[in-house]
Amino acid sequence: MADQQQFTFAMDPVGALELLIGHLLFGGGAAAPLTGNERALLAILRYHKGVGNARKLEELAAQLKVSPREVKQLAKTLTEQHGVPIGARRQPPYGYFLCVTPDDYAAARRPYLNEVLSLLRRLKALNPDQRLLELYGQLELAIQQERP
Repeated sequence: MADQQQFTFAMDPVGALELLIGHLLFGGGAAAPLTGNERALLAILRYHKGVGNARKLEELAAQLKVSPREVKQLAKTLTEQHGVPIGARRQPPYGYFLCVTPDDYAAARRPYLNEVLSLLRRLKALNPDQRLLELYGQLELAIQQERP
């Protein structure tokens, strides 16, 4: 099933995303049903596909009547537990969006890769253990391969 879903995303990413959203919002049967706030965030983001259509964190928080921290947690849960490809940009255009194109995915990954690299630099400074340095090198190569 996962291979079929990946194939569908590759052939028709918008259609596949709509199927996933429809299933989560209306189809039920998810391993863990969406909470009311998860459902509301997904319903909003459904119309914000692509990095150019990002929706600002503050706007989402106000519309959902929750804190910005809660919006971040909702997006994290939707992505990690339900497979919804939600990206977030810390540069213009700021905000949250649904990933559709390879450029959307790259834009969504970039801040996380930079954050991981920053954390590894801190770990290296605090504990220059050889195993950590090897991991750092491996992740550095992976990050370089991700960059266009």
